[in-house]
Amino acid sequence: MQRTKKHSSIPREYPLPRLYTSVSTKEESLKVEADWHDYYELIYFQEGSFQLYLNLKEINIEEECLFLIPKGCVHRLYATSEKAVEHSLCFRLEDFCFFGGGYSGAGIFFRELRKEEHFFS
Repeated sequence: MQRTKKHSSIPREYPLPRLYTSVSTKEESLKVEADWHDYYELIYFQEGSFQLYLNLKEINIEEECLFLIPKGCVHRLYATSEKAVEHSLCFRLEDFCFFGGGYSGAGIFFRELRKEEHFFS
């Protein structure tokens, strides 16, 4: 599965949140070339090994974990093991609205994301 996600080409009116799932095998390897977009992407690395590049920094992923890709962050992703599974959730903050009897901690939950200050060590 040579997959190239083109999230940056998704128009503003395109419905989000949107979930993508990729299963990489020996025959069909996952390769997402350099990309950026105007919304957040939460990637759940479920199984396998990956190379993730965030703003020119290489991160080797060998175990299950989550990564938040901020909007505007240049990134690319390659599967490096024979079998690899990842799920990507693309969203905008306004996609999550909590009104009435909903979650009262929404302001606290999203406060850091709204600052749009993201750091990677």
